[in-house]
Amino acid sequence: VKEIKSNLKLKEIKGKDITIYQNEAFDASQSFDKAISTDNKILDWLAVSKEVKVDNPVDTTKVGDYKVTYTEGKVETISQVSVVAKPTEIKVKNVFLTVGDEWSPEKNFDGILLSDKTTLDWSDVSSKIVVTGDSENRVLGEDVNTKKAGEYKVNFLYEGITATAKVTVKDKATPEVDPTVKSISLKNITLT
Repeated sequence: VKEIKSNLKLKEIKGKDITIYQNEAFDASQSFDKAISTDNKILDWLAVSKEVKVDNPVDTTKVGDYKVTYTEGKVETISQVSVVAKPTEIKVKNVFLTVGDEWSPEKNFDGILLSDKTTLDWSDVSSKIVVTGDSENRVLGEDVNTKKAGEYKVNFLYEGITATAKVTVKDKATPEVDPTVKSISLKNITLT
């Protein structure tokens, strides 16, 4: 069997750092950007995949950072592949407030459960999570109107996962008065 020698001559290989979820499929084409031949042609993965040697230690069953090395002759590049735990559930709870109380989404939020059984808290996701209220009950852009008694639905969306919680706002308690009582008698009261 005669070995066929490659005519591929590269002056540069460019990779790209990527992030994938735990247990998702990965192949070396995902973190490869392009190759540039010695005659300045830009080549895609299909054009170089049979010639470029790949050291691919990525284990998508384990969360972590992996270095994928692409080599052709003396030309080499390294891409980082970060395997991260995938969000599986948004944990929320219903809350009860009194008219005038303050509300914010984190009062309903209990965390985001990840595929590796860890949990993200509000500070981890507050810039990425989308929180919307029941459009019928919104007041001036607020999801929950704490100036008015009622029930409000609050929807949480994070990376394609949703959850809904309820906020119940009750009127302030007022003492009950028995209308049949005509007078109140007070004994042993000293005023100074």
